[in-house]
Amino acid sequence: MREAIINALIHRDYKEPADTRVFIFDDRFEVVNPGMFPEGVKPEKPEHKPVNPILCGLVYDIGLIEKYGSGISMMKRLSKELTNKEPYYEFSRIQTTIIFLSPVKETTLIDMIDISEELGERQKTAIWHITEYGKITNSEYCKLNNTNRATAFRDLSDMVSKGVIRQYGDGRSVYYMLCEANSEANNEANSEANKQETRNRFQLWKGD
Repeated sequence: MREAIINALIHRDYKEPADTRVFIFDDRFEVVNPGMFPEGVKPEKPEHKPVNPILCGLVYDIGLIEKYGSGISMMKRLSKELTNKEPYYEFSRIQTTIIFLSPVKETTLIDMIDISEELGERQKTAIWHITEYGKITNSEYCKLNNTNRATAFRDLSDMVSKGVIRQYGDGRSVYYMLCEANSEANNEANSEANKQETRNRFQLWKGD
């Protein structure tokens, strides 16, 4: 990300009045720069054509540039080493945006199985209920596990803190659902075939 910001500052057209902007979202990081790439330069074929050669030389001299023309390749390489997707560019007539998708994702059921040793039997039963019915409430947790509301609240809060489930609503309308990586994962998990696969995995997980 540092490389993206440096590139934006040294390669932008300072005749343009717009600012170089950095945006941080829950799922991505963006650097937006006024203007376009120099003519003949593309992200997939980077080369050193400085828009501001004096500024570029200064930044190189103080050690913020390791090698001319290597910035885009470096960002892609480091992203891959960190098991993240490569950054990508979006272009419009007035600006260029580089986007880094967040390497952090919410916990899916498959990820959750990997932390099964951290969950108790009551909590595993709750997960089974959620995979069948989509959500669970404190009252349903009590009935499933024949326990009191204080214990149910403690167990559910523990699962929230582990990133296994997420709380929705407030007061008496509170309910809990499994954390999902994205809406696509939600849709996939809702298919009957995948529900059955989840049930099979869950039975193996519980050791039944």
